[in-house]
Amino acid sequence: MRNIRKQLSSFVSVLVILVIVIFAIRRLLPRHPFSAGISVTSTPISKSRESAIEKISTSVLAESFTPLEQTHDTTNLMSITTVIESQTNTGEREPKFSKKIDTIPDEYIFSFYDSIDQAKFIELSKEKKCTVLGSMDFKHSVRIKATSDKINELLKESPLPTDSEHNLIVHLPCPPKDSVRKPAGIYQEFGNITPEMLGISEIRPEWGKGVTLAILDSGISQHPVFDSERITHIDLIGQSSTSEGEYVGHATAVASLIAGNGKPISGIAPGVSILDIKVLDSDGQGDVFTLARGIVEAVDRGASIINMCLGTRSESYLLKSAVEYAIAKGVVLVASAGNDGTDEVRYPARYKGVIAVGGVDANGRHMFFSNRGPEISIAGPAWGVISAWSGKSLLARFSGTSASAPFVSGAIAVLLSIHPDIKPEEAVKILLETASDTEQPGIDIETGRGIINMRRALLYDKRGIYDAGISSITPVNITENDATLRVCVQNRGTEEIRSVKITVKSGDMENYGFIFNLVPSQTGCCEVKINLPAMVSKQKFTIICFAEPEGIRDSFMSDNLREIHLFP
Repeated sequence: MRNIRKQLSSFVSVLVILVIVIFAIRRLLPRHPFSAGISVTSTPISKSRESAIEKISTSVLAESFTPLEQTHDTTNLMSITTVIESQTNTGEREPKFSKKIDTIPDEYIFSFYDSIDQAKFIELSKEKKCTVLGSMDFKHSVRIKATSDKINELLKESPLPTDSEHNLIVHLPCPPKDSVRKPAGIYQEFGNITPEMLGISEIRPEWGKGVTLAILDSGISQHPVFDSERITHIDLIGQSSTSEGEYVGHATAVASLIAGNGKPISGIAPGVSILDIKVLDSDGQGDVFTLARGIVEAVDRGASIINMCLGTRSESYLLKSAVEYAIAKGVVLVASAGNDGTDEVRYPARYKGVIAVGGVDANGRHMFFSNRGPEISIAGPAWGVISAWSGKSLLARFSGTSASAPFVSGAIAVLLSIHPDIKPEEAVKILLETASDTEQPGIDIETGRGIINMRRALLYDKRGIYDAGISSITPVNITENDATLRVCVQNRGTEEIRSVKITVKSGDMENYGFIFNLVPSQTGCCEVKINLPAMVSKQKFTIICFAEPEGIRDSFMSDNLREIHLFP
């Protein structure tokens, strides 16, 4: 027994010595994170790029709304061409970044093994005349500004970073050029959102009470629509929310759709407590370092939900790490998909686990500017939504996915306040599973699960609800004499519907179709052929569709009737 103890003691001693030796070797290693002979170079490209600012038509409300045209400047940005690949000293590969990405000129982010290495790097940076723009405990990160030559000189002597990357531009969603004018006769504005538009009869003042929701944006301004005692302001930019800037009112608009007190805008969760974390300046621009810092700040201050109506085109290790940190803490992240009209969702909405929100008009149509992609989770109002605004224009017509995301964040806050025993991720599951399908049947890349439906979400666990709602009407074939329509119906209740009768009325004629065996949330479709009257091609022709469950009473009739116009 003594021999065994002696051998065990010797083994432990050797192990301790080995650990000390390894740590000492790590300290003696070269302090350069890049491969030998590789340096950072920067190359200027286009001297003008479109300003990364969301187009919002604002208007002063007196007795009427009059759109106010706004023009947008362009910003001079640089794109750094680099051969840097993200590396760690743990042997694990981190995300590989594009060699040509939009960056902030001469700005870099470095993360370190511990606070000791971070402090040494900051001290050495000052000695080398590099500008330290910020640092944080999370990932022991440092934001630095310096030329590529100074960075290379600094890294020869500095501690070994665990990760290195360019600092990236973060900005408000920017609609495509042709979104300045509304396509005539196609999209329907929401105007002042009423409870009925959300599927409910009223918005209760206690909704959201006891829940903390963080808004990472351009900073909320003082406004009569808010109860100021429920807003905590945190400025990570160092710029007052009353500063001049075309988009200083963006955060105010977002917040009003979440927490407006009804004077005159009613937010969906008026009782919620708001963490106003300013990560964008009054021109709607920021950076990924500050955004990541804002996410961590929100989590550490107890937010259950984080709303982000902003984005960047490229991936960032630090931003992704902050997102993963929030998710691991059980915090829900909601982000706008972006308004580029492309098939690429912006970051952070693109990250796994983030609720990416697309946009629709008042008729449930996917908006032409709302980005598409498999990451889209759900959709919300995105066209002509009346919101609060800063300055003389106390109200505005707010369009874009920046209008959509607040409804989703607010709805999650409502569910958490009504059901304090459920977790935030459970509230998200309820909201997604009770969304109203629209246009394409089932989950799609435009609206995800569908449009937010507060009535269904609030009644998700109530039995005995029968509701057949028309989700879409699509012409699939049109000739001079007839037309074939595909009518899709979703079961928006909590019980199975055995049979739904579809009545399609065109002029004095009626045609019928049937859809069978729909379980809750399932969508089914049928095709109905109708005759067209003579001369219809020269005038607008209205077709009315009505869905009715057979043998049972529909609990909610508001979504059973829809119409479509042919040959407008």
